[in-house]
Amino acid sequence: MMLKTIRKWLRRCLGWIAIALVLLAWVAWAVVDRAEGYGRLAVALSWNGQAYLPPDAAAATLLVRGERHPLAPGQPLTLRPGPAAAELDLAGFLPARSTALVMKNQSVKLDFALQAAPRRITLRNRLPGATLDGQPIGDTWTTQAEVGRVYSFVATAPGCETNRLELRINRPGQDLVADLALAPLLGGLKIQPAPAEGTEVFVDGKQVDDLASLAVKAGSHLVTASNADFFPFSATVEVYHHTTNTLPVPLRPRPATITLNLTPPVPCEVTDAKGAILPLEGAELHSPPGAVRLKLHARGFAPIEQKFRLEANHPYVWTATLEREGAAEFKRASGQYQRLATSPEFATALGKLGGSDWAKLRRTDFDAEDLIRGAKQYTDACATLAAIQATLPERGRAWTNEVRVANAIDFWLVTGELDKAAAEIDRYASRFGGQSDFAQWFGPPAGKIQGWRDALETKRLYLPAAPGAGRKTR
Repeated sequence: MMLKTIRKWLRRCLGWIAIALVLLAWVAWAVVDRAEGYGRLAVALSWNGQAYLPPDAAAATLLVRGERHPLAPGQPLTLRPGPAAAELDLAGFLPARSTALVMKNQSVKLDFALQAAPRRITLRNRLPGATLDGQPIGDTWTTQAEVGRVYSFVATAPGCETNRLELRINRPGQDLVADLALAPLLGGLKIQPAPAEGTEVFVDGKQVDDLASLAVKAGSHLVTASNADFFPFSATVEVYHHTTNTLPVPLRPRPATITLNLTPPVPCEVTDAKGAILPLEGAELHSPPGAVRLKLHARGFAPIEQKFRLEANHPYVWTATLEREGAAEFKRASGQYQRLATSPEFATALGKLGGSDWAKLRRTDFDAEDLIRGAKQYTDACATLAAIQATLPERGRAWTNEVRVANAIDFWLVTGELDKAAAEIDRYASRFGGQSDFAQWFGPPAGKIQGWRDALETKRLYLPAAPGAGRKTR
């Protein structure tokens, strides 16, 4: 029983083994038969008439008979014999189609003439009013372009040079993005004459150092200048293309500040050399820099003059002690009198200086307190002194001539030349009597003239006549 079972089992195993061997033989035959019955399909790419090798082969696929195969350079596809319609999908190119007949155990070459897919050219613009071929563009301009083709545009923008742009996309699958850049229209700006030392000059908010030659864009520019000692300067200048514009920068100096320190501290006003009143702000006044002469006026006090050499934007202190008007006039009148008293011409005429002028002068006692109380007295005294001082040369000449003529009259009377004496007396009366300057300065000489005439008459009556001359008798 046991043996029968073993035999049955062996027969079954041998049957299964026989079946397996038959199947293996059939599979081997099928594989060999299939391999010997296939053809090979090679792919060749060209672009613009030249062979093209994709930079990224993995991005290319080939659709054949409904199956998509990756395109591997140098590795043909194995296909069953028969017609094969293929479609190539490659990034950056339009889909390409081609058909080939696959032969058993043969290699077939499938050529694809590639056509690049249209791309885009984008220009980014930051120039206001820019145009391309006369058409305005905004911040971004985009157009469709063919790969490899040169596109030419005329670009313009206000304040910029006109430029011809040539744009081209060189590689398939890529877009071109560029910035619109145009050279600005340039002109020249010259700051003359150069401003004062330490002045900072700005053009459109940017500080410049080379003031003799500045290259700036054509158009309007704001020029400002600042200096601590001057008021700020600001001007708008128009600069034209290829033209140099000269701009003067006249800085107006800041005034000097003068602080009044008066004793006593009383209200006052200050005038300049032309008599114009300078405004006071409390105890401060402002004056243009340079050499100035100022005069301080306070009611009841004598004016004070002071010279200053002022610098722009600098402080000064004017310290002054005010004197009452009377005291000042007293000092001036006293000084005039002292100068007169020491004058040689005045000393010569002093003994004969009579008349109202001298009397008025002598009545002035030159007491400071009296002069302060009596303003009319020292005013008259000053006027008298001024008149005397102004006429001293004429007074001296009149006094000298009077003495000369008087001596001549006395001489002719003593010598008995009575006719000559009479003629001199008449001339003396016309020159020095009546309303003559001599009579006003030194007093009328009427008594002196009458004395000479009385002496002349006496001599004519009693003086012996000269030989051969007639004699008057009673």
